Amino acid sequence: MHAKPSVLVLHGWNGSSQTWQTFVNQEKNFNWIIPDLPGFGKTPEPPTAWTVQDYTNWVKEYIANLPQKPEYILTHSFGGRIASQLLSQPNSTFKKAILVAAAGIKSPPTLKQKIAGLLAKLKNLLPNSIQKPLQKAFYQILRIHDFPQTAVMQKTFKNVVQEDQLPNFQQIQIPIHLVWGENDTYTPLWQGKLLKQQIPNAKLTVMPNVRHGIHRQAPKELATICQEFFK
Repeated sequence: MHAKPSVLVLHGWNGSSQTWQTFVNQEKNFNWIIPDLPGFGKTPEPPTAWTVQDYTNWVKEYIANLPQKPEYILTHSFGGRIASQLLSQPNSTFKKAILVAAAGIKSPPTLKQKIAGLLAKLKNLLPNSIQKPLQKAFYQILRIHDFPQTAVMQKTFKNVVQEDQLPNFQQIQIPIHLVWGENDTYTPLWQGKLLKQQIPNAKLTVMPNVRHGIHRQAPKELATICQEFFK
């Protein structure tokens, strides 16, 4: 019996292996490898603020210790930033990649991001007893879910979003399937269209009436894409 093809899954910011369970339960034809990136899920945060390169190095070491090396890679949002560095390297062994709502295109901060940054500064002027409750309340009102709480992860987040990964995306040579939600407001559709133009061997699928979390909002549709593309 042939072993199932292995797929490395790199989750998004504030995601984890747990947030992918509904999806992997839809698709049993692959061996899914889903690490919790440092600072998320059950993996402790890094000792100091990291960059995308630090996360890339961590993933490379993680892969090196696997008994079965993954043939394919599936990423969501922040995971796409890491994939841009992994896949642009000449020694990459991945055959194909599906990048779901990939982050990494540097663009002006959104209004929500500006407000989140301002709140992070203003809360330091308030008594410690009300800093976190007030910040949490504002984030809930604004529906901001991706801004980190600890100082290390806040600085890591700032490092990450300031980096432009487009030059790395442009160097990727393997077949890439970009998957985007029509109503994505975190990584807007124009970014997916730009990546389709800039990655030499890329195609783009747009899912109608879907937002950023495609693997949770449309798991069956994404599983079908994996079945058809990873073969």
